[in-house]
Amino acid sequence: SAQFVWSHDPSGLIRMTAAQSALGEALFQHYDLKQADYDTVLLIENGNLRVRVDAALRILEILKIWTPLVVMARWAPKFLADFAYSRVARNRIRIWGARESCYLPPPDFRDRFL
Repeated sequence: SAQFVWSHDPSGLIRMTAAQSALGEALFQHYDLKQADYDTVLLIENGNLRVRVDAALRILEILKIWTPLVVMARWAPKFLADFAYSRVARNRIRIWGARESCYLPPPDFRDRFL
């Protein structure tokens, strides 16, 4: 997801951190999230936490991409959107493949990584 955001965010609107970093762990603790539950997308916007499908859709809204998909997902019942998100999250490696190592941002994107 980080690589997707970097490739669709030329203005640098979104900043990221690794969940396992000191800042990531502090945020997990602050928002009372399970420390080892790194299998989801989180978005903190103006101090408000969004998780899972709500976070992913808001990121797409911020980046102004896939607008028809976002509109349809916002109209869908929450349980259907959550179900679809869970299925994609659970099968993400099968869908997009696995990496041998963590993705490192290109030098011009490193300032977007906290």
